[in-house]
Amino acid sequence: MFASYPAGTEILQHSHDTDNHGVVTRGELILIMDGVERRISAGEWYHVPANTVHAARFEEETDEVEFWFKSDT
Repeated sequence: MFASYPAGTEILQHSHDTDNHGVVTRGELILIMDGVERRISAGEWYHVPANTVHAARFEEETDEVEFWFKSDT
C-alpha cells in the first residue's frame, strides 16, 4: 500500500491482525509501540508485529510504502 500523510496527522492506538513492514520514502514517521517513541526517517524501514498495539504521528508531510502480511497460522 502507498500511503501519504499530511503534516499534523495523528493515528490513535490500534492493532492489526497482520504483520506490517514499511519504508518511509519522504518525511518522517513517529511510531509509538510499547510506550516507546521511535522516529523513522526517509529510507528507513520499520516493523509492527501482528496484534501489537501502536500509534503514529506525522509532524511533516510523509509518504511511505506499507506491506501487510496475513499469517496462515
